[in-house]
Amino acid sequence: MAAPKNKNKSKRIRIIVIAAIAVLLGSGFIYFQTQRAEAFAMAAAERIQTISLASGDISKTISVSGAVESTNTKNVYSQLSYTVKEVAVEVGDTVAEGDVLATLDVDNLLSDITQAENNYANALKAVEDEQKTLQNNIVNASTSLESAQLALEKQLLSYQNILKDLQKAKDKVADPFDPYTYENAISDAQHALERRKQELEDAVNDDLDDSSDFDPYSYENAIKEAKISLDRRKTELADAEKALQDEKDDAGKNFDDYKLRLAITDAETALDRRKADFDQAEANYYNAWMEYNLSPSEIATSAWLKVESSEQTMNAAEQAVTDAEKTLERAKTELQRSQDDYFTNNSEAKTDAIDALQTKVDAAKKTLEDAQRAYDKSLSDLEKAKSDFEKSLTDKDKTFSDQKSDKVKAAEKAVEDADRAYQKAVADMAKAKDKAIEDADDQLEAAVKNEADGAKQVESAKLSVKTSENSLSQAKAKEGTASTNALNSKLALDKLTKQLDDSVILSPVGGVITQTNATVGAPPSGVLFVIENSEVLYATAKVKEYNLSEISLGQKVSITTDAAPDRIYDAYISYLSPKAVSAAGSTNVEFEIRADIINPDQDLKIGINAFLEIYTDFKEDVFTLPLSSIATNERGSFVYALKNEKTMETEEIPVTLGLTTSTAAEISGDGLYDGIVLLANPTDALGGSQSSTRMRGLINART
Repeated sequence: MAAPKNKNKSKRIRIIVIAAIAVLLGSGFIYFQTQRAEAFAMAAAERIQTISLASGDISKTISVSGAVESTNTKNVYSQLSYTVKEVAVEVGDTVAEGDVLATLDVDNLLSDITQAENNYANALKAVEDEQKTLQNNIVNASTSLESAQLALEKQLLSYQNILKDLQKAKDKVADPFDPYTYENAISDAQHALERRKQELEDAVNDDLDDSSDFDPYSYENAIKEAKISLDRRKTELADAEKALQDEKDDAGKNFDDYKLRLAITDAETALDRRKADFDQAEANYYNAWMEYNLSPSEIATSAWLKVESSEQTMNAAEQAVTDAEKTLERAKTELQRSQDDYFTNNSEAKTDAIDALQTKVDAAKKTLEDAQRAYDKSLSDLEKAKSDFEKSLTDKDKTFSDQKSDKVKAAEKAVEDADRAYQKAVADMAKAKDKAIEDADDQLEAAVKNEADGAKQVESAKLSVKTSENSLSQAKAKEGTASTNALNSKLALDKLTKQLDDSVILSPVGGVITQTNATVGAPPSGVLFVIENSEVLYATAKVKEYNLSEISLGQKVSITTDAAPDRIYDAYISYLSPKAVSAAGSTNVEFEIRADIINPDQDLKIGINAFLEIYTDFKEDVFTLPLSSIATNERGSFVYALKNEKTMETEEIPVTLGLTTSTAAEISGDGLYDGIVLLANPTDALGGSQSSTRMRGLINART
């Protein structure tokens, strides 16, 4: 049993030793492989290229070639036929504007100019003489115009006066006839007639006084005295009645007789009014009677009618007085009755006092009645006297006409004369009125005719002014033949002078003489000189049809030349041909472009070859990489950053491509920054061989 145990132990030892030897052998192999990988990595690091990322510009361009040309090319000609005398410039010379290029032989031209100057001087003298004549015509026309205008003004003034006269005539026709003067004459005649009538009446009255013994004076006095007595008695009656009333008022203060006393007052007022009417009627009757007594026989009837009318009026007034007195008496009776009824119950003393007053009133009434009867008797006596007088007057009228005195006859004749004068004054006014109307109509008719004649004369004067104005306008507008001849002479002289000026051919612009065709001794023909401006240049070129969509006006252009390879000239597209310049049907379709050069210098010559870089797109201050540094597959575009140069560990960074050219591209993405180290060749990061893959595996396993 012991033997097997030792045998197993030896077996374990042997296994352990073998395992230890295997570990030692494995460790040695790994170390060898690691050293080998590091050696390979160091060799690869020396072989791999990197790029440090930085911001910059990127542009997309189209490259074309062309030639430099001038933007201002001037061809110099001469229209003169004189031969060339001298040529002052050669091809390549630089000239300024106004420099002499050539001169022509103009000896014959100078002779022609001298003759033309003489002709022009003579023409000016003829113009001066002709202008004097024309000026005289203008002065004469102006004088005629002024005269016509003055005549028109006078005629217009006269016409205004005619219109005023016409208006006056119209106003006179419209105004009523003024009879003031004639009415005064009629009034004077009428007054004279009345005076003559009064004188006749006085004469007749004188005759009547002589032929009548009737004297109404005593009757009139009796009437007046009776009237005075009547008025006095009425006053006494009124006083007595008032005293009676006062006494009654004192006797019975509580007696209300207002209505009765008011009725008495009204009756008294009516009585006074009727008495006043009677007095007036009586006066009218008296005046009528006096008029009748003083009137001549031929108008006595009319006067008598007035007497009768006045008498009737007086009688009516007298009756009205009587009625009013009766009304007053009734009112007083009513008052008395009321008073009696009232005072029946009063003391006897008061009754006696009132009775005494009543007696006084009654006495006054009786006195009034006596006065009234005296008045009535006076009127009756007057009536009788009038009747007697009338009878005596009727008897005398039969012989009155034969008994007229010389004074009456003279007065009657004066009345007839005054009446004829009055009738004549009336007739004169009627005639004057008719004459005034007739004269006004005649004056209006004459004024209307004058107005028509005046209007015609005004129109004639206006026509004269218009004719004079036309004559003056024609005189001012008229140009003599001498002026035309002078103008032609001046034009001929100016033409020769211009030819003399043009005989010296000057440079119209500054620039370089690029062509000269002038020959001494030969007349100028065609283009003599070609001058091109060397300071304002452009490059012309042709672009392909497929590039046309990328070209636009204003695009930036860089220009280089073989003559100055170190210089880059800035320019911009200023012209793009709207039509292809290649031959019709050509498979190589091209369009002309022009690029104005911004900074030309003396090294940039007209006609040299130019190489144009047209910037169709441009970005500033962006990240750019060569296309070879960018990996693109179905997942997108990537760049690889080198994280550890010793281990060659890299990091894949996704990027977005922007502006892309044939060699580079704009990139953007997270993780990019200035100075980041990127692999120049993405295949170095992707593993171009198995050995590189194994090295990365070993390196990764070791780390």
